Amino acid sequence: MGKVTISFVWAFIQKFGNTFLSFISNIILARLLLPEDYGAIGMIMIFIVISNTFIDGGFGSALIQKTNPTTKDYSTIFYWNIFFSIGLYIVLYFCAPFIASFYKLPLLNNLLKVLGVVLIINSLSVVQSTQLRKKLKFKECAYATVISSLLAVCVTVFLAYNGMGVWSLVIQQILVSVFSLLLYLYFNKWIPSLVFSWKSLKELFNFGFFMLCSSFLNNLCNNIQGLIIGRQFSSTVMGLYTQSAKLATESSNSIASVVDQVSYPLLVEVKDDNRALEKIIRQLSCNLLFLIFPLMCFLIMVAKPLIVFLFTEKWIDCVPYFRILCLSGIPVVFQGASYNSIAAIGKSRLMFKWNLIKRIFSMTLIFTGLKWGVYGILWAMVVGAYVISFINMCLVASQIGYNLGKQFRDIIPIVLIATCPLMLLFLIKGIFEIPNEYDCCMGIIYLVLYFIISWCLKIEQLGNIGQILASIFRR
Repeated sequence: MGKVTISFVWAFIQKFGNTFLSFISNIILARLLLPEDYGAIGMIMIFIVISNTFIDGGFGSALIQKTNPTTKDYSTIFYWNIFFSIGLYIVLYFCAPFIASFYKLPLLNNLLKVLGVVLIINSLSVVQSTQLRKKLKFKECAYATVISSLLAVCVTVFLAYNGMGVWSLVIQQILVSVFSLLLYLYFNKWIPSLVFSWKSLKELFNFGFFMLCSSFLNNLCNNIQGLIIGRQFSSTVMGLYTQSAKLATESSNSIASVVDQVSYPLLVEVKDDNRALEKIIRQLSCNLLFLIFPLMCFLIMVAKPLIVFLFTEKWIDCVPYFRILCLSGIPVVFQGASYNSIAAIGKSRLMFKWNLIKRIFSMTLIFTGLKWGVYGILWAMVVGAYVISFINMCLVASQIGYNLGKQFRDIIPIVLIATCPLMLLFLIKGIFEIPNEYDCCMGIIYLVLYFIISWCLKIEQLGNIGQILASIFRR
């Protein structure tokens, strides 16, 4: 098995191992905790996510994009991250009372002050994880991620069972960061030199700054709806949204993030060859779409029995939220490959420019959707996701040469094969008034039809995925 395939396999193990543990812990914790607990943690996570974006500062991507980074480069970023994370934590600490007042939930004051510690812990592992990714050592990354998640989950479930409530979720985040740091230090025995170079920082910042701005805009717009929902509605509604978004996001992003993680270093290697870039982007996007599109359709069909089975009846109100969010998970396949390809060729300034335009449009949609309540916000997210994906396709066409005609010719067959059985089954369910108790059976029938049609029409992506699975089992 080639180095690339091995990297994909271990990235797959890393992501799905972590997702599986998160999924299992979520099932257990949802039975022990209340929607309000998830709502409280969801309200403050936007501040942690945004702060973590600044800690990386785009320097991780800049170090991977740079051909031969030196020890001086790595050491400079290591010390900068520590300094900057401490500053961010101080800001969060003193802003915590105002954030709690904004949400009208005093508990958030102490929650944010404690949870903010993860910023400092995470800053210590940025260089370690970047070095492993640059060397395509995803086996070590997988071990670090899965083991740290497993240990944290065990402790969290114990704390939740013993009545710690929302604090168990806070401690879980801290423990994941601590265990990850220790394992990255074990697998990547790199020690920073006692050197700091403003020249190195400036050089990496020139590329990383626009990566930072793009990441900041992405994370802000991906989490702004949580900020709005938390402010405008109750913590219970926020909890329902948080749980729905988590399940939908993990379902769609789990596969996509595996590919994104491995694809960036690969795209960097062929950044001067547009034909090779086009080939990789096509394979990544189409293979992802072939998997994610039917998965999201399946989840839409089985949403109600799935939510009740996993989280019990007390979470049933999040079913419509979940179904809508599944629709926004489909176009995610076009975002990672296009984002990484533009970054790989060094066009970070262009990325930032278009990200700014895309995110202004998305935020406008979300604030407009607020007029129609929570559902208006959710549908605005769906529309925004598809528009952003189309813009990404246009960028790839203009910068890489993979024109829109080719892109649509590649994806339309998959879209038709995925949507036709779905519409047929919904039509049959409506005509014959099939009760919801048979939703799971309908979902299974849908998947069977999807793969049978793909096999009959000799869809290329089915063969590609079959080859990858065969090579894994042969190994």
